Amino acid sequence: MIKQTSKPVISGTLESYLEEVAILQKQYGAVRITDLAERMGCRLPTATSAVRRLHKLELVNYEAYRPITLTSSGEATVRQLSQRHRLLEDFFLNLLLLPATVSEQEACRLEHRIPTRILRRLRIFMDYFRSRPDLLKAWDGQKSSFQQFLKKEKSLKAAKKASKTGAESPTLLKKSIVKD
Repeated sequence: MIKQTSKPVISGTLESYLEEVAILQKQYGAVRITDLAERMGCRLPTATSAVRRLHKLELVNYEAYRPITLTSSGEATVRQLSQRHRLLEDFFLNLLLLPATVSEQEACRLEHRIPTRILRRLRIFMDYFRSRPDLLKAWDGQKSSFQQFLKKEKSLKAAKKASKTGAESPTLLKKSIVKD
């Protein structure tokens, strides 16, 4: 019988703790549980519980009253999360033309939730897009048109919302239908 080794399933919350451990470790060399709890905005017992679960998954080195450090598996997981984040942020920023702050926030939120098969397809799409200079040139020529379209959609949405509340919207031109 062949033993299959599979990557442990880790929740989005634990991924966030793991990323924060990586950030603190990069800054300070090792991580104190009190610093981690403060950065995560939680109580010490909550952070300790999360770190114990990460330790059980062999993603961090942890002993009570000792600094926390990433294991090689933890470092690999953080690199993978970082790649997911960069891919999503790149897509949001450069193709959907979302503002940088929104792109960053949404990439951070979605990197923990989006299925791997969807990310794989998105990566293939982005690689395809970037491998085609004709597409890049065409998109560069269409960005301003897309931005104007987004503004128009935003105005129409605001007008529709205003009409539901009974307010008149100066941005919406009402069209009359002429019958012969």
